[in-house]
Amino acid sequence: MFPTHKQFGVRITGKPWIHTVGACTGRVIALDSPRRDPALELGPYNLASVLKHEFTHTVTLAATRNRIPHWLTEGLAVWQEDHPRSFEWMGMLAERVRRGTLFTLEDINWGFARPRRPDDRQVAYAQSEWMCEFIIERHGYDVIQKMLERFRDRRTQNDVFRELLGVEPAEFDRRFQPWARQQVESWGFPLNAPEDVEPLREAYKNDAENVDLGARLARAELDAGNDERALAVARQVLAREPNHVEAMSVACRVTFHLRQEERAPQARTEIDNEAEPILLRLANRRPGDWVVHKFLGLIALERGDLDRAERHFLDHQRVCPLDPASFAALGGIYLKRGNDEAALPQLLELAQTEEHDPDTFSGLARIYVRRGALPDAAAWFQRALLIDPFSIQLHEELARVKMQLGDSAGALHEYRMLTRLEPTKATHFANAATAAHKAGLSAVAVDMARRAVELDPDSPARVLIP
Repeated sequence: MFPTHKQFGVRITGKPWIHTVGACTGRVIALDSPRRDPALELGPYNLASVLKHEFTHTVTLAATRNRIPHWLTEGLAVWQEDHPRSFEWMGMLAERVRRGTLFTLEDINWGFARPRRPDDRQVAYAQSEWMCEFIIERHGYDVIQKMLERFRDRRTQNDVFRELLGVEPAEFDRRFQPWARQQVESWGFPLNAPEDVEPLREAYKNDAENVDLGARLARAELDAGNDERALAVARQVLAREPNHVEAMSVACRVTFHLRQEERAPQARTEIDNEAEPILLRLANRRPGDWVVHKFLGLIALERGDLDRAERHFLDHQRVCPLDPASFAALGGIYLKRGNDEAALPQLLELAQTEEHDPDTFSGLARIYVRRGALPDAAAWFQRALLIDPFSIQLHEELARVKMQLGDSAGALHEYRMLTRLEPTKATHFANAATAAHKAGLSAVAVDMARRAVELDPDSPARVLIP
């Protein structure tokens, strides 16, 4: 484990910034430090999940003598992380299915090595796991072991697919496509293919009064990534027909993107004020549009209107239960109200997918502390520490729970960590001395007590010094 991301990046690629937090070369696993550098704007990561991912590479590389295809080792590594597919990945995969731009077996490895689009690398990870899921669903998990054995024996990918799956790679791609489409339909994402924007621009230029044509153009501009043009056309349509559903939908999505990217509170307020009347009209005419409910919920939260935010996020959860944003928002609302009973199921659901957020796990732990369910509290605090191992507060809270459980040795471990994180704070050494004394570790108790007294002559740990 490297102490900084820059050192990790330079060691792995020779560059001070890379797109990952872990790397495996077979017998060696390298990890970025869980202590995140604020200047790099890198989020936290779950150490246990990353280790499972990288160790899977160790196993598959060893099992095949380094002959496993890149997509397969990555797909199996993601599969073994053992948590539900993220909503973000669902959206990326759905968009590729809608556009007909999923990778093929022939080109998916380039998504890792030479990505051409901004999201190619993430899609390659997501689709690799998706293809593993497809193979396992159709042929059973045991076929994976057989595939690894064939690759170890120097069989080509074509040979392995032909012998074990009964198809050529091209036929595998053809069979995977409709299965993937069914998956996306079950997730609730739209699958209508994007329209070509150029003919629509020309047609609208000659028929600018046609609101339906204008709405189609606005959608096509949005699909082409032209947010400003999409919003401009949508506004033109809404100026003529304020309740045009498709134009409102486009305006909603563009302003939602703008809001996500905006950091200035005043600018975000201006976006909200423009969007809100459109959102309210669209909510009445298209109640199943999850973006509308999510956007309205965020606006209400920004204004501190918890009752209205709750209503909108409950609607969001009803129409789009796969998006964890509603569980996060509702969990936070109920915690602010002091309603642990309502917050608990929201946070438990959120914890299934938001594996890199220590606040979710620690929030659950504190609920269990208040309920007196200390073993559950300890388990959730430990999970939170896998993401934020340098948190003083989390170590202190876990240590207190361990002491209440009578696990003095476990509490001592946490207090020792605190003495390393804050080596000039006498309280940590005094607490460690008490825990060691209760655990029957007299020598450790005396040593910790002496160090506490060195830092604070009035420390209560003095009584433990003979």
